[in-house]
Amino acid sequence: ASVIVVISLIILTRALHIDALADTFDGLLGGRDKEHMLAIMKDSRVGSFGVATIAATFALKFSLLAAIPAALTTGSLIAFPVLGRWAAAIAASTQPSARPGGGLGSLFAEQARPWEPVLSSIIAFAIVGITLWTRPAAALLAVGTAGAFLVIYVFLIKRKIEGMTGDTLGALIELTEIAVLFAMALL
Repeated sequence: ASVIVVISLIILTRALHIDALADTFDGLLGGRDKEHMLAIMKDSRVGSFGVATIAATFALKFSLLAAIPAALTTGSLIAFPVLGRWAAAIAASTQPSARPGGGLGSLFAEQARPWEPVLSSIIAFAIVGITLWTRPAAALLAVGTAGAFLVIYVFLIKRKIEGMTGDTLGALIELTEIAVLFAMALL
């Protein structure tokens, strides 16, 4: 079942976030400085860091989905992709672009309205709360994990490239999903 869920998400998103994850890790781990990192991220070829990250992502998602307690399975299957996208929406609407005037990240940063983080939080938290309503501690853990991961991720990315890109936002979705799945598997 976990394989079907992961493959379905890849098909539904046309592997956009997986590509972004690979580009982000290729850039961050292979670049010497901000400009070099951004140039690597823009390159359409996938490097060894990207391939290794994709393999690790699939392995983690498969094992974590299989490790989630049966009572939390349905709620977790909805919560983890919702919170991954919530994290990206918050980062996109509150953080500067690493490439002002160019790229998907700058489009989000420049078009963001002040109410968008609040609205996306209300919607995401309501969905998670409804899907995990019989397990409020699990819902709080999922939201708390996603929020904590978002803060840490944004801090680290801003230290490296001073803002978000479309690739770092896509990577944030994938990595937040893993963090939430890990938290759910601990219950």
